Amino acid sequence: MGQNTAAARNIMLTNKKKPRRKPSSRSRHRQASQSHRALPDPSQAVQELKSQVKQVTSFLELITDGFFHVDEQWHLTFVNQQAEQIVGQPREELLGQEVWTLFPDLVGTPFEKQARLAMKSQQPFRFEAQYPSSHRWFSVQFHPANGGLLVYYNEITEYKCIELALRASEARFRRLLVDANIVGLMITDEEGRFREANDAFLRMIGYTRADLEAGLINWRELTPQEYQARDQEAIEELLATEACKPYEKEFFTSSGSRVPILMAGARFVDTASRSVIALIVDMTAQKEVEQQRETFLSIVGHELRTPLTAISGSIQLAQRRLRHFQGTSSDLSADVQTILGKLDALLEQSLRQTHVQDRLINDLLDASRLAVDKLELALQPSDLITIVRETVEDLRFTSSERTIDFLPPAQPALPVLADPERVAQVVANYITNALKYSSPSEPVTVEMTVESENVYVWVHDRGEGLSSQAQQHIWDRYYRAPNARDQQGHGTNLGLGLYICQVLIKRHSGQVGVKSTSGEGSSFWFSLPLLNPDVSHK
Repeated sequence: MGQNTAAARNIMLTNKKKPRRKPSSRSRHRQASQSHRALPDPSQAVQELKSQVKQVTSFLELITDGFFHVDEQWHLTFVNQQAEQIVGQPREELLGQEVWTLFPDLVGTPFEKQARLAMKSQQPFRFEAQYPSSHRWFSVQFHPANGGLLVYYNEITEYKCIELALRASEARFRRLLVDANIVGLMITDEEGRFREANDAFLRMIGYTRADLEAGLINWRELTPQEYQARDQEAIEELLATEACKPYEKEFFTSSGSRVPILMAGARFVDTASRSVIALIVDMTAQKEVEQQRETFLSIVGHELRTPLTAISGSIQLAQRRLRHFQGTSSDLSADVQTILGKLDALLEQSLRQTHVQDRLINDLLDASRLAVDKLELALQPSDLITIVRETVEDLRFTSSERTIDFLPPAQPALPVLADPERVAQVVANYITNALKYSSPSEPVTVEMTVESENVYVWVHDRGEGLSSQAQQHIWDRYYRAPNARDQQGHGTNLGLGLYICQVLIKRHSGQVGVKSTSGEGSSFWFSLPLLNPDVSHK
C-alpha cells in the first residue's frame, strides 16, 4: 500500500508549479513581518497531504475496472484491487516491475502497439483485443498522466462470445433465408422503411436492389388502401405478442399491377431497433388455380342446374296429372288406388330430392362467386323484422310438420341496409340447419333482439349441440361437424352453407356467431347495424 500511496501522490502532482514574480522590497518587508507573526506547522501540512493521498487512493480503489499506472520506463507504480484480481497476482509482486517483463505475451501484440503509441503521442486511446495466451477479451483505455500512462481495462469475454454467436447466427440466417431465396423476405422498421430484402421478394414486386438501396421502396406505400386496416391489425398484434399470424393481402408492383401474397412477421429480440422481419409467399400461382377451380365449379353448377330444372318440372307435371287422375276417377279398384298412392309418394320423395340438389348447387355457385369476388349485393333500406317474419312463414309452410316459433322485438320496425334476398337466405339457412339437426318433436325458435346500434337475429334449437372444437371451425369452408346427425335423413351437406352465411353477413358489415353446449342445443346468431340507431330506444 505504501508504493500505491506514493504513486497516488505522484498522480496528484501532474501539474508543475508556475514561476512567481520577484516581490518588491515593500512586499518582502510585509511578508517577513507576517512570517514572524505566524509560521505554519510542518507536521500539520504533512498530515493534510497524507490525508489527501489516502483519499485519492481510496477513490482509485473504488474503480470497478482494472486500473494501473506505469511511468515513462513502463514500471508499474499503482495497481488497484480490481486489476490485482484480474491479473491473479498480489500487487506487492507487481509494483515496480516492468510491464513487458511481467507479461511477455503482450510483446508484439495490439496491446503493446497501442500502449507505445499512447505513450509517445501522449494522446488517449481505446480498443478491444483478445489476450494472446487465453481466450479472454478485454476493453482497454490508455490515458497519459504525469509522463506515464493510466490504464483502464475490463474483461468483455462474455459480451464478445454473445457478439460472435450473434454474428454466426446472422450468417446462418442470411444463408438460409436471405441468400437462399426460398421465400420472399423483408426487414423493415415500423414506419415501412426497408432495411433489408432478398432477391425473391424484390422479383415479386418488380424492383431492383438499386431501388432498395436508394430508399425508393416503402412497404406501406406498396399496400393498397383496402388492406391498410389489416396491416394495422398485424402491427398491433406484433406490438402485443412480438409476432403476427399469417394473413393474405396484396402488394403493388413497380408496374402498378397487384401481386397476391401470404405474409407473416415477427419483431427482433433487440426491441430497441424496432425492426420487423416478414416472410412473404407469392400466391399468384395458387390464386390462378383457385380461379380455374371456381370457374370449373361454376360451369358444372350451371350444367347440373339445367337438367335438374327439367327433371323437377317433369316430376311436378307427372304428380299433378296423377293427382288429377285420382280425383276424377271414382271407379278405380283398391289395388290400383294403392299403387297410385305409392307412385305419388315416390314422386313427392323425388321432388324433395331435386330441391335438396338444387340447394346444394346454389351453395356451390354462391361459394364459387364469393371465391372470385363476383357475388353482387343489391343493398337497399329494408325492414329486418319483415324479412325474418316472411322467411319464417315460408318455412312454416314447407315444413308444416315442425314447430317454428318467432319472437319479434318490441320495436315495430328495424331498418337496415341490406339485400333482402341474401339476408333471407341466411335466415333460411340457420332455420333449415336447426330443423335438420334437432329432433322432429322439438321446436325451433327464431328471436330478434336489439343491443346498442345493432340488431341480432337468433335461431335456437334443442339438438345435440356442438363441441368447442367444432364451434371454432363451423364457419370454415367445406367444414362438417363430425358428430352432427341429420334428423331428417337427407344426409347431404357440402359444408358451404354457414361459410356463405358468414361472408354474406360480413359484406353487410355485420357479424356471425354461435353459442352451444354439447347435449343441450345451439343458438346461431347474426347481427346487422341499424340504419337509424334511434329506433332502438323506441
